[in-house]
Amino acid sequence: MRLARTLGRTLAELEASMGADEFALWRLLEAEDPLPDPHLSAGLVAYTVARSIGGAKAGRLEDYIPGRSGGARQSPAEVAALARAWLAGLAGRRRNGRGPGGAGAGADGAAGGG
Repeated sequence: MRLARTLGRTLAELEASMGADEFALWRLLEAEDPLPDPHLSAGLVAYTVARSIGGAKAGRLEDYIPGRSGGARQSPAEVAALARAWLAGLAGRRRNGRGPGGAGAGADGAAGGG
């Protein structure tokens, strides 16, 4: 499945277009140089952004990789509450002129110019 997803194709398309020899080569390549884990890649980006914004308060990399934190999963209501709090914080930053759309910015949030 990961090979199909990485190549942007369905399993049926791979079965129809890829012979056993080519698939065997892909398996050898996977053993030597595994395909990247998309969850790890996305988690690393999210962690880097969080660290640049929140510093040490951002937590650990494992906290940003789905299924690896070991902690309890958040309910949809908890996720919604966190999102509302985050958005309220952004709105507060805008009102104080510290974020996008703050002082010197136009109605679209872009900095004003000449």
